[in-house]
Amino acid sequence: MKAVRSYSRQRRLKIATAGVATLVLFAIVGLSYRQWEQFRRSNVVAARARDVSESCHRVLSDMLDAETGQRGYLLTGDSRYLDPYNQAVRSLPADLATLKALLEQSPGGAESFGKLNAVVNDKLAELQQTIEVRRTRGSAPALAIVLSDRGKKRMDTIRALSREMEQSANAAGSRASAEGEAAAGTVLLAAAAGAMVLLFLFAFGLEPFASPEPLTWQRPWPMRHGAAVLAVIAVALFRAALTPLIGPTSLPFTLFFFAVAFAAWFGGFRPAVLSIALSLPIGAWFFAAPTRSFRVSGHDDQVAMLMIVVVGFAVALLTRSQSGAVERALRSENSERIQRQRFETTLASIGDAVIATDAEGRITFVNRIASALLKWPGDEAEGRALDEVFRIVNEVTRATVESPVARVLREGKIVGLANHTSLIGKDGTEVPIDDSAAPIRDADGNILGAVLVFRDVTGRRRTEKQLAEQAKLLEQAAAEARSQRQRLGLALTAGKMGVFEVDPAAKVFWWSPETYSLFGVSPAEFKPARDSFAALIHPGDKENFMQYWDENTAEFQPINHEFRILKPDGKERWISCRGTPRYDDGGSPIHYSGLFLDITERREADQVLRKFEKLSAAARLSAAIAHEINNPLSAMSNLIYLAKKAPGVPQSIAELLVQAEHELERVAHVTRQALGFYRESSRAEAIDVPELIDSVLKVLSTRIEEKKITIERDFVEGARVDGVRGEIRQVVSNLLANAIEAVQVGGTISVATHQADAGEERAVEIIVADDGHGIAPEHLDHIFEPFFSTKPGTGTGLGLWAAKEIVGRHHGSIEVQRGQSDGRGATFAVRLPSEAGGRISSAPSDPRKSARAEQDGSQRDDARKLG
Repeated sequence: MKAVRSYSRQRRLKIATAGVATLVLFAIVGLSYRQWEQFRRSNVVAARARDVSESCHRVLSDMLDAETGQRGYLLTGDSRYLDPYNQAVRSLPADLATLKALLEQSPGGAESFGKLNAVVNDKLAELQQTIEVRRTRGSAPALAIVLSDRGKKRMDTIRALSREMEQSANAAGSRASAEGEAAAGTVLLAAAAGAMVLLFLFAFGLEPFASPEPLTWQRPWPMRHGAAVLAVIAVALFRAALTPLIGPTSLPFTLFFFAVAFAAWFGGFRPAVLSIALSLPIGAWFFAAPTRSFRVSGHDDQVAMLMIVVVGFAVALLTRSQSGAVERALRSENSERIQRQRFETTLASIGDAVIATDAEGRITFVNRIASALLKWPGDEAEGRALDEVFRIVNEVTRATVESPVARVLREGKIVGLANHTSLIGKDGTEVPIDDSAAPIRDADGNILGAVLVFRDVTGRRRTEKQLAEQAKLLEQAAAEARSQRQRLGLALTAGKMGVFEVDPAAKVFWWSPETYSLFGVSPAEFKPARDSFAALIHPGDKENFMQYWDENTAEFQPINHEFRILKPDGKERWISCRGTPRYDDGGSPIHYSGLFLDITERREADQVLRKFEKLSAAARLSAAIAHEINNPLSAMSNLIYLAKKAPGVPQSIAELLVQAEHELERVAHVTRQALGFYRESSRAEAIDVPELIDSVLKVLSTRIEEKKITIERDFVEGARVDGVRGEIRQVVSNLLANAIEAVQVGGTISVATHQADAGEERAVEIIVADDGHGIAPEHLDHIFEPFFSTKPGTGTGLGLWAAKEIVGRHHGSIEVQRGQSDGRGATFAVRLPSEAGGRISSAPSDPRKSARAEQDGSQRDDARKLG
């Protein structure tokens, strides 16, 4: 009965102790959380202070950029210097808004921002005023405004206000950091105190440490605990005696480790915990900075305080464990005997076959499963050599396999059996086995024998064979699937297509790798969804297409729509989206499957076709008009001829009729040229290049005369090519028309032909150079692209593209170079295969130099006539 009451009392004590420990733990957690919140708030304030400082710097930098751009413009009048000003004006509103949002969260911040904002607006107004004055009235009035020093005073005010806000923010950040550090120190102190209380409760009220050690229990508890108190006092006095040598605050806790160790050795675990509980407040009060206070401020002292708790607790446990080592050794001997009996019983009844041998390889133990596989009775097998009973061969080669036990005894390590090994029983039957052997060692590591564990793997071999066959079939199917997927991917990539699937109900999108490439996004960075997909669509098509998409997916209707996208690099592409719903076995729609197809080239081809059709219609109309004009022109020419031949016509009238006849001849020539361009033969023929150029110049003579352009010719005699006359005329006409448009009134156009080597063949070069406005460097790479034009509103962008296509069909080349060093002028060189038998000059000459060297009268007359 007394034992029952004692057990009940101990149980209630343990429950009460556990409850107190829980309360202490909750108190530590609550205090830590409160201080952590304080620490977090301090970090937020410090971060806000850094943001305010950065925002002030950005606003000040914007104002300096704006002022720099204004000064550059005032001094030079060049609008390029306004780029910093314009950039600053664009970025200032966002920077001021950020600064305002930050300052509104601090006391007095809104008022400071209001002052800064007003001065910034005044400064911007002043900058704008000076720029407008410079633009409309000149530099002197604008510089007068700058020299009035009003702008400088405003900038000084902006700097002062920014510096004041930064100082205020930095002060708030410093205070917050200090509060955060104080909160962290409080948390550390609370954790140390709480740990000490919990250890004390753990030691004096909870198992397994509440049980005293056998040796220490023989001493009375006042002696054991009194010794712990005396040890702490002795260490405190010793530390006080060391003060003149090491100072008042050095080693406040380290020496108390000796008191904890002595208390653990003499009195056991509980006195050791008592010594820890006494050492902490004594060290904190007398020897830790600041002294005469339980608050420990030094980081090293805080770490030492925690270490004495942790290490002292470990020392106490280690001492207790050593004192019980002898008792455990006695219990171990009895336990070993019982375990050996259990081990033998377990080996006898285990599901695997087990054989044990001695150090010489003779069998000492055979369990029931091993005896059945070996076909040897256990009593007959024991004492025999293992190789006599355990015979194994390779299933494939039939060679004898070395016993794993022999390798274990020789190498002293665990050894596994090789694959495809069969055990031959006493009656000659074979069984496939899998085994391993391990050494049996004594306490000193010496090998006493070996244990061999093996099992019948007939069923596993059969399963492995079936699995191998299935794996082979699966691998073949997987390889075929990968091959088909690869071929499909190549086909999709080549066709600029991508596959998509959409589950409208779950709002789940899936894209194939080709689809990501089609839209110019990375699978690692882009997650396909409705909104992210919509963000890729061109703003002009987004609303229309997404409305169409939402309506059709909601009603599970087929999708067939074309739209534009904007790739991340800014390029615009046309995409065709075609999709159809998929249905389950019950006929209910489950998701969409479809294709995205890049149709940009097709759209561009359609556009080219439409423009060519318009040009073709214009050509037909021009030919029809020329044809209709040609008949009246012939009649007028005949009438003028008759009027000239009429008797009695005055000389002055005859001269006028001759001039009229010349003008009608020019008009007739133009109409014939128009008909010739439309009705030109598509057959190749020998073409006299200088003659063809002259015919084109005659057609363009009116435009040449209007701009008073000088035409300089440098033609090589006998420059002939094989080609379609109308196409070569179109090339020359396009180049000359562009040159006429490029030059200014009174400008010069040089036209030259040369014969040159083109490898194994001869070639004729046609060079057209002008002194016009030239070609911008960034346009040189695009000058031959279709629809690229530097003449918006007047040019189609097809002339040079058509010229390049025609020259390419004639196996020639066309190149363009910029003109003079100042970028003015342009030179186009067309090289075409020469007619067989043409002459080749020793070196092509520069068209401009040749033209200047030409002084014969006929050329000068032509220049005056056309210029």
